[in-house]
Amino acid sequence: MSRPDALLPDVECLLRCYPRAPDQQIHVAILVLQCLGLDDNVDFLNRLALLAAGGVSPWALLYGIAPGEEWSVRVELHYKEPKVRDVLKRLARSPNADKRARSAIAAILSGAAAKYDRESGEKTVLKCPVDAGMPKTE
Repeated sequence: MSRPDALLPDVECLLRCYPRAPDQQIHVAILVLQCLGLDDNVDFLNRLALLAAGGVSPWALLYGIAPGEEWSVRVELHYKEPKVRDVLKRLARSPNADKRARSAIAAILSGAAAKYDRESGEKTVLKCPVDAGMPKTE
């Protein structure tokens, strides 16, 4: 996971070519990307948001924004940044977003997800070089 940018094309191909892949397979594919920098992550999410109905699994959208707090909370902690807010709103409007994804997006946009991350004291198990500039979750 130290070079997720090198794996990004393969992950995107998997997500687009097999939109009905099992959710566990999608989750693992998305986890490979968790060390992407914020800009690359936002670009990836934007490409998912722009796909036509059936172009990607709803699980890809959900795991793309909320892979689990034990993995990455990058999007949640940067929820105030305009580029993050814009892509989250675009994802919420995606025909591939389901109720779970829209609920997660609403929690992120409201700041509730970031507040929970900060207050829960739960530590992520994933340490990425790009995390050096992230806001502290403690």
